[in-house]
Amino acid sequence: MMLMIKWVLTDENFGHCGRPNATNQQTDTLFQEAYELSRWTRMPNEYENLHLFMRSVAHQQFMFQKDFSYADFARQFVLFADLDDGHRLSRAFSDAYGLEIEQFLTLSLGLVGKYLRGNFEPVRQHWFSTLAIPDAARIVPVFFSALSATPEQMREFLLENGTRQRAADEYVEQTPLTAKPFLQVGEEYWPVHVAVLFRALEHYVYDQLRAIDPEWFMQSFGKIFERYVHEVLAPIHARIYIEDELKRLRTTPGKVVDFLADEEGANIFIDAKGVAGTHEAMVTHASRTLRNRTKAAALKAVVQANELLGAMVAGEMAEGGPPLKDRNILLVVTYKDLHLGNGTTFEKAVAPADIAEIYQGRSAASSIPLDNIYFMAIDSFEALCGAVMYGELTFSDAIAQAQAADSDAATKKFDFRQHLQEMQVAQRIPAVVRDRVEEAMNSLAEGLGADVS
Repeated sequence: MMLMIKWVLTDENFGHCGRPNATNQQTDTLFQEAYELSRWTRMPNEYENLHLFMRSVAHQQFMFQKDFSYADFARQFVLFADLDDGHRLSRAFSDAYGLEIEQFLTLSLGLVGKYLRGNFEPVRQHWFSTLAIPDAARIVPVFFSALSATPEQMREFLLENGTRQRAADEYVEQTPLTAKPFLQVGEEYWPVHVAVLFRALEHYVYDQLRAIDPEWFMQSFGKIFERYVHEVLAPIHARIYIEDELKRLRTTPGKVVDFLADEEGANIFIDAKGVAGTHEAMVTHASRTLRNRTKAAALKAVVQANELLGAMVAGEMAEGGPPLKDRNILLVVTYKDLHLGNGTTFEKAVAPADIAEIYQGRSAASSIPLDNIYFMAIDSFEALCGAVMYGELTFSDAIAQAQAADSDAATKKFDFRQHLQEMQVAQRIPAVVRDRVEEAMNSLAEGLGADVS
């Protein structure tokens, strides 16, 4: 349906008036014919690895198959809203949209409350009038301007950010309407789809700042994300070594990971990569393309962890460094899920030659086994750390259960989130996020003067 909306808006005859409305039967026929066109797109056997096909389908479909994530949305308050006013990310957002990140997220929080109650009717600007929002007369119109477009504006937006030509990978793209999830008709703002609205709000600040210039964005966000991962990791009952400490403890120059958790019976190497996959990386049929798009995150983390382990085995760590353990695990934590699976899947589907080069000449003791490597998004890492903190399992326990499932094709999981669901691990919101978003919720509640449904 989202693809049909995009096609209608970008069609060269979009502005022609006077045609009758399509009947329900004609609309159903159009949807069916559009679906049948997908038979001419790339088939599963035309992908270099079946996992690449599954990634492309997941990239397009998963966004419509999940509930609203408070964890993803609320995390933006900690990552972005608390930045100094003079921080270049804060300035870039306010320059682009005319309001502060805190203001945008607070107004978004109000909208989330409306649509989570199942009220999918259009909204008007005066809906916010019952909330005591400072400078509302100015920021509410600006807020809706950021999230919406008239049909004519939406057409221009899509044409500026795409092409008039149809491409086969449109069938597996995430709809570009997440950048403008409301369609403005007169004074009403209609959500194009509630799932599109929810996905937009969950990551809006990250997505829009990254869209300005990914390299420029990551120069700042990489460290912000590392600090956040540390905050999530800190409450667990284990000795945590951080990057600077590991560098000081190394007696020879070399690479280290962002964190190492000294867990009973296992060393947990953790590397934080605040990345999200590009459209090309998420839908590609070619291993080399995905390898090139993930080498700065996935491959780099594998190199760093193995080099650090090698230094530990070689005795190149000063006194007080992490002790050697028989079991070594690497967790690569990304901002969004890259759907890379574990190290074995990554080797087979993405980078066989690179992995062979990394492990060549390494002893078993100085190598992290590929099936001990898992790639996961930050929400999965938050859930895992919550379970570890509450003593429900250890990192090693979780990886052992995931390994057992992934060793059999009948029980193999696509991503780590599915492993956590199988383990019945709850999606807890970290305390640092929960406390921060409660401040915003209390602020809204104080101004609530009436039922705003």
